[in-house]
Amino acid sequence: MLYTIGANAFLDGYFRDAIASFASALERYYEFALRIISRHKKITLEMFMETWGFMPNQSERQYGAFITVWMIERKGEPYTKFSKTQIDKSNTLRNGVIHKGNIPTPAQCLEYGQYVMDIIAPIEKVLLADYAAAHKDECFALFRDESTKRATPITALSIFSVLDSALKNDDKKLEPIIARLEEVRTYKGNFSVGVKHQMVTHHRK
Repeated sequence: MLYTIGANAFLDGYFRDAIASFASALERYYEFALRIISRHKKITLEMFMETWGFMPNQSERQYGAFITVWMIERKGEPYTKFSKTQIDKSNTLRNGVIHKGNIPTPAQCLEYGQYVMDIIAPIEKVLLADYAAAHKDECFALFRDESTKRATPITALSIFSVLDSALKNDDKKLEPIIARLEEVRTYKGNFSVGVKHQMVTHHRK
């Protein structure tokens, strides 16, 4: 959902919001992956949350927890193809947007969105293949938890998901998937303002 919100923000020309949502999607995905691995290892949710409670609002610590657990669990298998230099570059863009008020260009949004997709998709494929039962159980557990918090039954709906499209296609390019999202929005009567005009009038206030 967070990633799709970012894609919609990009179509509407809200480039800072797009990167913020892409970044949030990645951070929450690291937590999701850790919860699946913990469940696979028979670690209770209570035990997980007690540990997670030491870093609930600290994204760097959460990231460190993920890469350490992944390294141990996967016996040194890298979680991404990106080099440290590439990761640092993307983090600099993200931090500049979120913490310094920088306004990214449309090209930077696409690049960062592609970066997040290229991290999440391979990890998700591993989790779906090697941790299938824990993955399924965690999804249902999150669903039940949300229903309990809202004190009302929740119905699952099928929506166009940008990340889901990336997982199903061999060629995981963000730009054509966003074009597909724009078609879906237009079909449903939610016309996008697009990014062409924004590319011309882009400036910082």
